[in-house]
Amino acid sequence: NHSSAATAVITSDAFVNQALSQVQTGLEKIAGITIEHFDNGAPGNVATLTIRGAGGFAGGSNTGYEVLVLQDGQPMRNGQFGDFDVSAITPAIYSRVEVVKGVGGTSLFGANTIGGTVNLVTRDPLHTEGGELQMGFSGFGTSDYNLSETDTIGRFGYLFDFHQYGTDGFIPAGFRADYGAGGKGQFGVVTTPTLAFKVRSGLGKLRYDFSNSTYGVLGFSDESDIRDQTGLLSNPSPVCFSNTTSCVTDPAGNPYFFGFPGNYVWNLQPKYSFDLHTTLGGGSLELRAYHQWVRRVVDGENAATPSFMCCFIQTSADRLTGLSGIWTREFGNNTLVLGVGANGDYYNFGSKFAFEKFVPTSAIDFTTPGNGQATEIERTILVRDDDVLSPKFDLTAAGYYSDYDTLKVKRFDPRLAVVNKPDANTVLRASIGTGFAAPRLSDLNPSLDTNSSDSGTAAGCPQSN
Repeated sequence: NHSSAATAVITSDAFVNQALSQVQTGLEKIAGITIEHFDNGAPGNVATLTIRGAGGFAGGSNTGYEVLVLQDGQPMRNGQFGDFDVSAITPAIYSRVEVVKGVGGTSLFGANTIGGTVNLVTRDPLHTEGGELQMGFSGFGTSDYNLSETDTIGRFGYLFDFHQYGTDGFIPAGFRADYGAGGKGQFGVVTTPTLAFKVRSGLGKLRYDFSNSTYGVLGFSDESDIRDQTGLLSNPSPVCFSNTTSCVTDPAGNPYFFGFPGNYVWNLQPKYSFDLHTTLGGGSLELRAYHQWVRRVVDGENAATPSFMCCFIQTSADRLTGLSGIWTREFGNNTLVLGVGANGDYYNFGSKFAFEKFVPTSAIDFTTPGNGQATEIERTILVRDDDVLSPKFDLTAAGYYSDYDTLKVKRFDPRLAVVNKPDANTVLRASIGTGFAAPRLSDLNPSLDTNSSDSGTAAGCPQSN
């Protein structure tokens, strides 16, 4: 690996050979990457990336926006936290996952990141016919299915992939959850916690070859899931009362769990894209456009919700849109890359709730949750030159120009890296550069209030609740 930044690549074969059902499981095997989970490591638990200490829930706050998650070079994020939940990403529709550590000048949208970049590269249609069926089963009711088919007929190529992964959750049946405040059981709700998780992903691509050097690809992908979070907030430590040294266990002798009764989550992430690949001025040109929804619904108004918790609903939706163009050409020992792109995020958040103990459900209108809105548009220009100075030394010089509408910031970030190859088995890298982490939309817009007690209360519901 002679790249100017420390990189790692996980291929689709590696995921299959190691029977990894989620991308996050493969990422956490890479040195320098930590997958941070919300209280426990269940498959359906929210997971964010930390690369070399940047991102995730560092310091008790969510700084996931310090790392960049891309799909085919296009940003994926949510406006509330600025990060992306990688727990719903399954390897089935990807040919490889690329990881760049630090502020390497490799991605068009790489200036607004501190820790590094993860790029998920989707599969492409093959020139020969091929298909596969994969099935996997394991404990806790876990199953994994994947069906794909690809071929090229004349000028047309196609690929379809359908995938489903589900599990009942990694909690033994003997455990119990006490939903009383502080584990004291005031509300008298004790039940078995669940962490059921099911994700469905799909990928469809149609390629048309206009000539030997020009082709276009129309793509659609979706990674949607449903999660039963009754045990999501679980803590496997024994419940100990503050005024005594005794701890509470269930009849089987297992420690009680804490949970969130009646809490279900839906995530919908459909994406449409079009790519055009051609030659221009002796180099290769890639033009890309995409539109994606990242929608999340937290539902606490279902029949399984205990009456004292009923009812609440929370929604967030990001509409991500982007255009980009990258031109690459070799000049002797130099490789010149010119890139320009823009992407926008229109974010909408809403929340309403009422606890039956305090406010009658009839007083809350759950059909029109209160909301906050914000928009951010980013424009970026990249110039990079990779120069082979000698058989033992490579030099990379790059510069980013970034323009953010909401931030009202225009800035230039330079990158410089030297790679030394003293022998065939050794690579030494030295690099210097600047970068920045763009704040979350919820930090930038004062009118975007993501506090559920403020943004979604109805008349008669006290703010303190």
